[in-house]
Amino acid sequence: MATVIKMLEDKEKAVKVEAIRTLALLGKKDPLVSSAIIKQTKDPLAGVKMEAADALSEMQVNAEGVIEALISLLKDGDAWVRMKAALALGRYIPNDTNHTVTKALEDRKQNDTDLGVKWAADKSLTSMAV
Repeated sequence: MATVIKMLEDKEKAVKVEAIRTLALLGKKDPLVSSAIIKQTKDPLAGVKMEAADALSEMQVNAEGVIEALISLLKDGDAWVRMKAALALGRYIPNDTNHTVTKALEDRKQNDTDLGVKWAADKSLTSMAV
């Protein structure tokens, strides 16, 4: 596992993306893995941030910092990153006791300039309301 985490330091986007995918599959319960993937939400490359959001969504870990990292991606300059974050956050709504996730998604639904992000926020909110 440590070798795959080390691959996240690579300069190549493709290497980082594959490492994130592998970690998401192998390390669902490992706090070291979730921490390593959370760090990737701050990567300068949009593709890496999108993959990190997907991985955190798939893993559905309640590790410290996951929701905060995904919410911070809702403010990213890249609309695709914001859209992926909005979709990922939808999986965390059932455990959203203080409504932090719901409020962040409502804000994107109302105020984002990109229709795809608005759609993703609405999809996450409505799919979990059923």
